[in-house]
Amino acid sequence: MIHDFLSYLQQTKGYSINTIKSYGHYLSDLSLYLREVGKEETAATLNDIQTYLDALALSPSTKKLMASAYRSYYRWLRHKGFDTDKNIRYLETPKLAKRIPHTINVEEIAATLQDKSINGEVRAMIALIRYTGLRISEVLNLRLSDIDKERMSIFVTGKGAKERVVYYNETLRNYLNANVRPKDGQLFHFSDREARYLIHAALTKHSTATYNSPHILRHTFASDLLGNGCPLMTIKELLGHESVKTTEGYLRVNNHNVKSDYLQYCG
Repeated sequence: MIHDFLSYLQQTKGYSINTIKSYGHYLSDLSLYLREVGKEETAATLNDIQTYLDALALSPSTKKLMASAYRSYYRWLRHKGFDTDKNIRYLETPKLAKRIPHTINVEEIAATLQDKSINGEVRAMIALIRYTGLRISEVLNLRLSDIDKERMSIFVTGKGAKERVVYYNETLRNYLNANVRPKDGQLFHFSDREARYLIHAALTKHSTATYNSPHILRHTFASDLLGNGCPLMTIKELLGHESVKTTEGYLRVNNHNVKSDYLQYCG
């Protein structure tokens, strides 16, 4: 049944390959545990799964992902007609400490983009995330037909197959025109792992940030918009966040500027 559930996540829900692999791993381990204690998957109770989850020596963030997988799986089983414990939806996980999203100095990004020793397609991916806030998975899925050159907009299919439109400026258009050579309609032909490695290596040449990942560019995009007075709801739509509460995390990034702003306006 786990295999059918994972197929459902991929084909109907549009989950990423990495998420599906993680869910499969978590569910297989749970199934093994249940067999060891003499329980069928469909007969498991909230207490059974909570006991298993609580006993694992894993980080709160991993446990949160595992709980999400279990809740989703047992909800799917109920939709399939199995009389599973409906209380599994109340599975508890440790609360995560709210972390301030990391950002990167925009001058260091500019230096990376101007460094012609770095592969042009890699610089184009960096520019795309820097100026649109796209996730790396969204960048890699882009097709030439998704770009409306007249309106300077990009049609994006994001998490959970949710669609949105983002926009780009002249700077990004120049990077794309100069460095992207689509093949079979696809803008880029890197695997997720390759793209992450290449972007990390490129940023590390010029950046002093601790985390030189594609996502740090997305954080920087959002933080810059907020710092320039862009409404929070607009940033939410551009980033493809399901809830504005996720976007509110960037408010904490800009709080780093409180002292300098105070000195500027009240000094």
